[in-house]
Amino acid sequence: MTIRTSVSLVVLAGTLAGAAAGCAGTAQQYYERGRQHLSARRYKEAILEFRNALERDPRFGPAQRDLAAAYASKGDLGAAGRAYVRAAEMMPDDVDVQLKAVRVLLGVSQFDDALARTDKLISDHPDNVSAQVLHAYALAGLQDLDSAIDDVQSALALDPGRVSSYANLGRLQMARGDLKSAEATLRRAVNSLPNDPQSHVALGQFLWATGRVNDAEAELKKALTIAPGNLAANRALAVLYFSTQRTAAAEEPLRRIAGAEDANAATKLMFADYLAAVQRAPEAKTLLETLAKDPDVFGRAKLRLALLAAAGGDRRQAASVLQEILARDPGDAPALVAISKMQMDDGDFATALASAKKAARANSRFLPAYEQVARLQEAQGDYDGAIASLNQMLAVTPLAATRLALARLLIKKGAPREAIELLAQLPSDERTVEARLLLAHAMAARGDQASANAELASLARSFPDSARVKAASGTAAAQKNDRASARRLFDAALSLDPVNPEALGGQVRLDLADHQPDRAVARVEAALKLQADSVTARLLLARSLMAKGDRERAEAVLKEVLTIAPNSLEAYALLSALYVQTRHIPEALAQLDAIAAREPKPVTAVTFSGILLEQQQRRAEAVAKYKSALSLDPTAAVAANNLAMLYADAGEQLDEALSLALTARDQMLDRPEVSDTVGWVYYKKGDAPAAIAAFQQAADAAPSNAVFQFHLGLAYSSNKDMARARQSFERALSLNPGFATARQALQTLPK
Repeated sequence: MTIRTSVSLVVLAGTLAGAAAGCAGTAQQYYERGRQHLSARRYKEAILEFRNALERDPRFGPAQRDLAAAYASKGDLGAAGRAYVRAAEMMPDDVDVQLKAVRVLLGVSQFDDALARTDKLISDHPDNVSAQVLHAYALAGLQDLDSAIDDVQSALALDPGRVSSYANLGRLQMARGDLKSAEATLRRAVNSLPNDPQSHVALGQFLWATGRVNDAEAELKKALTIAPGNLAANRALAVLYFSTQRTAAAEEPLRRIAGAEDANAATKLMFADYLAAVQRAPEAKTLLETLAKDPDVFGRAKLRLALLAAAGGDRRQAASVLQEILARDPGDAPALVAISKMQMDDGDFATALASAKKAARANSRFLPAYEQVARLQEAQGDYDGAIASLNQMLAVTPLAATRLALARLLIKKGAPREAIELLAQLPSDERTVEARLLLAHAMAARGDQASANAELASLARSFPDSARVKAASGTAAAQKNDRASARRLFDAALSLDPVNPEALGGQVRLDLADHQPDRAVARVEAALKLQADSVTARLLLARSLMAKGDRERAEAVLKEVLTIAPNSLEAYALLSALYVQTRHIPEALAQLDAIAAREPKPVTAVTFSGILLEQQQRRAEAVAKYKSALSLDPTAAVAANNLAMLYADAGEQLDEALSLALTARDQMLDRPEVSDTVGWVYYKKGDAPAAIAAFQQAADAAPSNAVFQFHLGLAYSSNKDMARARQSFERALSLNPGFATARQALQTLPK
């Protein structure tokens, strides 16, 4: 009886609600209110009204079309895409809606459906240029590049002043490997339409893709001279600056985008990401807290606030913010992935893997969830599981980046043949410089150096103006001790990109090996005039000055590096070596004490005192210095790392050592030395699986470091995996034949 009464009440409530809703307005009335909200940029309200209209009339095409537009304006491109496809089915005669639906289908690689729709559009509207271009994209997706090029040429014949058609033709010619024709096409657009910013953007993107960074930057700046607010030019220039490590220069174009009157939440979030990247956390936090007040942006803004808290060392606050997100939406995949990463940092790999898998189940199309699952599996040595996860990613969306990650993993697993097969399957338009360089690496890993060299030579022919290709070829020549060829190739790379780090570093190493430190110094100083904020170039300058014997200036350069990058282990190591060389450690300690007395927060000076004391075997004093540095700044990464290692070496305070090591890793995720410290602490605690994961990260990041391989062997031995232990010890000995401790460890393994 109770059940029947409850059900009746529910049905009655639903009926009353339906009646009340019916009184609220007709589909047309809801639609009109939605249009008003959309015009006023109240996207959340517009979406609600359009959905109400569609509930009353599911075949109301204009409501479906404008719902898609509202989703797109709000930044929810996935929902926008699905809505446009539905609108196209409702409005078969609306050309604009059909074109937007085709763009969505192309974006999710449904090329057959896109081709069928554009076939009909061209049949009904043979003069529609956009239909011709999208038809070409569909053909290109189906690997019919020749027909695609014919289509775009037809589009150009219909509208010779359309810049996007030139850009599309250039991209297709590039995909076919015809770089000369591609460049000619894009330059023809610039010459024909010199005052159209898009022509300069298209040429700039081509020049960037072919390795001519300086020329690309010049073209993008020309576009901004014509139209300072051009979205594509500003975004491309910002990304170019990021990719060439000129982060500070990216602010101006990003600020122009974020400050535009029609800037959406996604653009403002991008600017917040920039502020966080350049260590301007307070500004980023203020912007994100404002954005989080919008319910539609709440999760994305709060996630970034959690990451800011974690980066600042406040892991408790980060966890609290992430739980706040999950309280609203327990299936928020990005928050689950962030929690998984924190659990991974804490060494709780089983829980981290469960969180990552939950994220993948919550959103089967959220690729970072699969990436995190694969990362955890790889960290624990489960290469087969990681490969399976990457294959799941490919099933969701066949992205080239996923294929490249899978190929790298196959090489690491020791399966270069499978990596080569995978890379060979890439469509021609996805065979980027990066993919082909990876192919050369796989060939070399397979022992086929001749094929690797041939691939590099082919790359050089296909991308004759790529600084990356020339730099990689120079490195290969240097490894073969062909110094003349290495010099020539490095010089060619630097003529295209004067600050290419691989080429610059290669030339400096050759200069120093040839006992020409003056030449090395001049080379790096020239690069610094072009890229004054480069830490990498400053470190090369310090090395060159030390080789020259100019220790005073080298010291000044290294101190400058530590003001820019206070966690630079390389700078600390070089400065330590400098003081040891000059045998001025007592004077250096006195100077550092004087600096510490003058500065309000002398973390760098106190940390460096600890390093020098440690080198003099004055352990207790070094421990005191590191503790002092951490009292000034609990997130001081170098002090935390070094103190953790001292504790672990002595087998004391291991819980504190682990906390310190994880603090250091939070600040320096890219440093293998810190991962090695984390592994060493776990090893001392007797947690062999966690030690293996950390040591593997260090070894993967620095494969030529014998100590990391030795530590990995110790952890495998502790885990009773003698086959892998033997492999790691043998690898350590191959890297350093004089490594007596590794030889002894190898001899103790059972036969």
